[in-house]
Amino acid sequence: MAATNTNTLVTRKDFRSIPGYPSSRYIENVGAHADIQLDIMTAANLLTVGRPFVQGFTRTIVGHIRSQQQ
Repeated sequence: MAATNTNTLVTRKDFRSIPGYPSSRYIENVGAHADIQLDIMTAANLLTVGRPFVQGFTRTIVGHIRSQQQ
């Protein structure tokens, strides 16, 4: 199984402001940044094989899905 993706210039629908970067519609030189920040580099994650991190993003995804169903 393989997948490829070739883009010459990728843009977003709306302008985005990312701290430390100029406001832009382009992904190039700005990158894709998460709307919700979850810190994986914590002692709790290290000691529990990432359980709090996984619980955090699972809770976020489930909340988003539920909000779209209403």
